Amino acid sequence: MARSPAPRRPNIQATYEATLVYYDEPQLIVLNRPNKRKVIATAIAHDGAEYPFLGAEISYEQWDRYLREISDLRYLFEYPRFKKWYLFDFSNLDDSGNIKMLPLDRVQISEDYLPAGQFFARSHTEPLGKLQADLGVETFLIDGAWDFSDFSAFYGKISDLYAIFLSIVRYGSEQTERVVRGNIREAYQRYPLKGGASYRFFYRDLFNTQSIMDRLNVDSIQYASPGHVNVHARHDIFGEIRASLNNYRYNASAVSQSYHALRKFLSKSRLLTANAEGFDSRSPFAKQITIQTELLCEALAFPYLSQISDLTGANALASAKIVLSFARRVDRSFRFFAEGRVVFGSNPDEVRIDLAGYVPLSVDIGNDPLDEDPLVEDPN
Repeated sequence: MARSPAPRRPNIQATYEATLVYYDEPQLIVLNRPNKRKVIATAIAHDGAEYPFLGAEISYEQWDRYLREISDLRYLFEYPRFKKWYLFDFSNLDDSGNIKMLPLDRVQISEDYLPAGQFFARSHTEPLGKLQADLGVETFLIDGAWDFSDFSAFYGKISDLYAIFLSIVRYGSEQTERVVRGNIREAYQRYPLKGGASYRFFYRDLFNTQSIMDRLNVDSIQYASPGHVNVHARHDIFGEIRASLNNYRYNASAVSQSYHALRKFLSKSRLLTANAEGFDSRSPFAKQITIQTELLCEALAFPYLSQISDLTGANALASAKIVLSFARRVDRSFRFFAEGRVVFGSNPDEVRIDLAGYVPLSVDIGNDPLDEDPLVEDPN
């Protein structure tokens, strides 16, 4: 009995996006596929095609990690997220930028087709243009004595500030996917905000809503005194952090006064360690909490209370506790600048002041209320 011929595998369509490496002709390109998938493709030697390419279908997260140089090119071809590989002739690209690709099984891919290891995105010959338009390198100049715990504390608080601002901007953007907006909103409403763990999980969840391309990410560190820390960041979000720290430079006293007034009101009302999830927005305390929170936001020059309120579902207590946590992170970040151990690289005069006259929020005439109240937030 004759064997039935193997079914013909259908061609898969993709759309050309950019050339990444060009030597005489394109050597490495990236294509778009539906459902937020990409095909990274490298030129190969293959009979029967004018400009043969091997492609691997990867996720946006893999693409982002590759651009961040967290993985090399070889990794994308060895471990594509969707376990799909394609062969196509680049000369068949049509006028709309579409191309048909033939699916391959992994066993069909010769070792000679795969790119060498240790090839990272920095070796691209062509600019990425809009793909990295919002990102840039920001520099912190550091001096004095630093150990790992110091850097972890500083970078952790800066990352939290970045997460707050980025979540607000992305939630308000029409370009942000509905599911991402939902995840951001959920993070603001998920935790009781009774103590340290809630806040850590809150900021962790905000971090998890970020695309890798948007995230604050350490690019290089030189620990020598003086040294530097270079980070990849969105310029607009990093600018918000700079503005907050510069405002604190002149208004630390006003922030401290408003911070402690709000905290004292919540404490006297037995709301400081209360479950924010169960707070009744019709409570007689709600209006006064909002007024006190507005005063703190004014001192912080933080214009996003209405957005925070929207994200918390108009929960005055949750909004207040999140703004309090934001103030603490501004304060703890600022200490490093006030001590002279950090300045912004682009303008060393920014946020550089003498320590005299600066009183951290967690110090209140001989006692440390945050340390004495372990149910609020771990001050470390």
